[in-house]
Amino acid sequence: MPKTYVEALKTIEKNLGITLTKIGVITTNLGLDIKGLDKTCTSYQHF
Repeated sequence: MPKTYVEALKTIEKNLGITLTKIGVITTNLGLDIKGLDKTCTSYQHF
């Protein structure tokens, strides 16, 4: 295998890792948003 091919694979793996972490951040943010919505809904129910 040529070195360029291996390097390309490594960069793709790095990019995939970055995208996966971004997806993880997005999902955690969504989870926080949902929790925030739940809190606001419960606070509205108190009125």
